[in-house]
Amino acid sequence: MFSRTFYNRVPAWVNAKRCKDLTSFRTRTKEYYQKRKMTWQRNLVENHRARELRESLNRDLVHVEWLVALTGVSDKVSVREAPMLGGSIYQGVPLLANMFEIHTLDLEPQSVLDVLDRAIGTLESDRRAALLRTLNPFFWIGLVLSAAARLPFHILGELGFDRTKAEHSVAGRLVQAFIWLIGITGSLATLIEFSGLGKTVRAGLRSRGLLP
Repeated sequence: MFSRTFYNRVPAWVNAKRCKDLTSFRTRTKEYYQKRKMTWQRNLVENHRARELRESLNRDLVHVEWLVALTGVSDKVSVREAPMLGGSIYQGVPLLANMFEIHTLDLEPQSVLDVLDRAIGTLESDRRAALLRTLNPFFWIGLVLSAAARLPFHILGELGFDRTKAEHSVAGRLVQAFIWLIGITGSLATLIEFSGLGKTVRAGLRSRGLLP
């Protein structure tokens, strides 16, 4: 449910799981860089443990790239080609996707660790807010309403229509607003009823002639 949700819109246990996954990946990444060696000719030499770590990191790499992206931390860098090769500058080179080849980009392993550290720090700084969101009933109501508002467009997508275009059209926005309005009204009515104020509110509405 929260696999593609931005970091400041997830509950506490998702925050904790993402932080754990990134911390584990960072620990293995650091060990991998320590275990591999570079020859004076800039050739990469990996011992048995380094190869094991590389395999493990590769399995989790796509997942970690998503987790980092969902914190808003960018792993993109600009790389300048060696003068003898033309000296061209390449913009937006992803560090994580090239983490096993950073020696060819003339970058240090710390560059990759810095990206992971920033992502972990972002999650850690949101830990208290995530706990408050988890305990807030309106957070969960909002999630349900968002899912309900997207459902018609998901069905359209399954039927072969352009889901994104429909969702962002004027009619699509009106449909979403209508679903939200119904949901909020129903949620408020339910909360009023559970709080014991239902009778008081109904009596007030009757006194003003708004209810029979």
